[in-house]
Amino acid sequence: MRPASLPALPDIRSRRENAKPKALASPFRSQSMSRLSIRSSLIAVFGAIAALIAVLAWAAISSLSNVAGNLDTISENSLPSVQAS
Repeated sequence: MRPASLPALPDIRSRRENAKPKALASPFRSQSMSRLSIRSSLIAVFGAIAALIAVLAWAAISSLSNVAGNLDTISENSLPSVQAS
């Protein structure tokens, strides 16, 4: 039994059981990404990476074709004069 001079402690167990855990805000997650499932987020990220790789490959191939055109111009115009001497 409790002595009469001590007050009864509040029952905090019920508060803990009913309390909802708060979601931590991440600086790396936007509001639109929080609504997507993990599967959808991964598909979106890998799709964006694949699109970026495709754009970079197209730019590299275009640059190589320009280099090939310049090489033909140099070999036709500059090198015959060097070989003739």
